[in-house]
This record gives sequence, C-alpha cells and structure tokens, in this order.
Amino acid sequence: MGLIMKWLEDKFLPIAVKLSNLRYLVALRDGFIAIMPISMFGALNIMVKEILLTPTSLFGASLNKWSFYAKIY
Repeated sequence: MGLIMKWLEDKFLPIAVKLSNLRYLVALRDGFIAIMPISMFGALNIMVKEILLTPTSLFGASLNKWSFYAKIY
C-alpha cells in the first residue's frame, strides 16, 4: 500500500495539481458547484411527483376524489 501511495504522490499528484489549476477547469468546477442545488431540488420534486402523485398511490387517489367533487360543484 505504501508503494502505491508513494507513486501517487510522486508521479500522479503533480499532474493533478497542474490540471486543477487550469482556469477553464476551475470555471467548469465552479459552474457545476453552482448548479448542483438547483438540480438536486428538481430531482427531489420529480421523485415526489412520480411516487406520491400517481393516480394509483393513496395520496393520488384522494386527490382524484377531490377533483371529482370539484368538477361537480
């Protein structure tokens, strides 16, 4: 294990540091970090919609009943 870590520190780490300091890659990284909360919020909303609000789920069935009564009155 120590041999692998030494190789990573000696050979791989300098290349990774040079790549991580490129301004284009830094801009991409910062953009992905900025978009992440928005995409997580959207994914959570889609999961709630697909699980809870389907016509066959309990919550979806009760919503369908309410919409039926709303159409009548």
